[in-house]
Amino acid sequence: HTRARARTHIHTSGVESESRKMPIAEHLRRWGEMKKGTEFGLKCVLRAKISMTHVNKCMRDPAMYRCKIQTHHKTGDKYKVYPTYDFACPIVDSIEGVTHALRTVEYKDRDQQYNWFIEKLGIRPVHIWSYSRLNMRYTVLSKRKLKAFVEKGTVEGWSDPRFPTVQGVIRRGLRVDALREFILEVGASVNDNMMSWDKVWAINKKKIDPVAHRFLAITENSKVMMTITNFTEPAPVSAAGATAMDVQLHPKDKSIGMKKMAIGDKIWLEAED
Repeated sequence: HTRARARTHIHTSGVESESRKMPIAEHLRRWGEMKKGTEFGLKCVLRAKISMTHVNKCMRDPAMYRCKIQTHHKTGDKYKVYPTYDFACPIVDSIEGVTHALRTVEYKDRDQQYNWFIEKLGIRPVHIWSYSRLNMRYTVLSKRKLKAFVEKGTVEGWSDPRFPTVQGVIRRGLRVDALREFILEVGASVNDNMMSWDKVWAINKKKIDPVAHRFLAITENSKVMMTITNFTEPAPVSAAGATAMDVQLHPKDKSIGMKKMAIGDKIWLEAED
């Protein structure tokens, strides 16, 4: 923590660290220690030598590789050093054929660093398209915080209907075309935005209403049976002695189909009613 604070001070103040002017041979020796994953190597970090007085602090010798002793899910324990996110992204985007990198505005200060790595490595440039992140009122969208709920078993998983994930809201009843329309309405603006779920569900209702089948339901725990004592005096005209009748699944569209509705002197009601 002391080293971290010292490094932060050096980074923000623009003061060069003691290691910056070391001989190349010493840099290579320390890089070798990092690759081996030694105790000394774990204390080191490989940085790009740019400028410690650059007006953009993201350009003040950014970290490129860190030493981390952790088994990789594909390469096992073969490597002990791994690239940082900022260093890996421009390389991966370029060599994998990405034409437009869609990045939220909080990365704006790092765009110069992104382009610097591409230029110095001599690889294909990538166009960066910045946009503001989508914020929803009273909603946690941080993957790190949502992951905690998943790991603790508080929710079923990432597709839990209570989660603000795509799978979660679809399980809750949101249609894909409604979600797409909402995203297009919000647009790729760079201005901060705070949206309400009411708008999402209003669009969803507009999509569902013309095709949704109509059914009646009550809550199991609060149902109350009501008996109509004069049900047959006189007999309902629509019943004509029958125990069921056909009604439309949708009141405004008969083509959707019909359903059977029971007729009788006993009716389930909500306790509140």
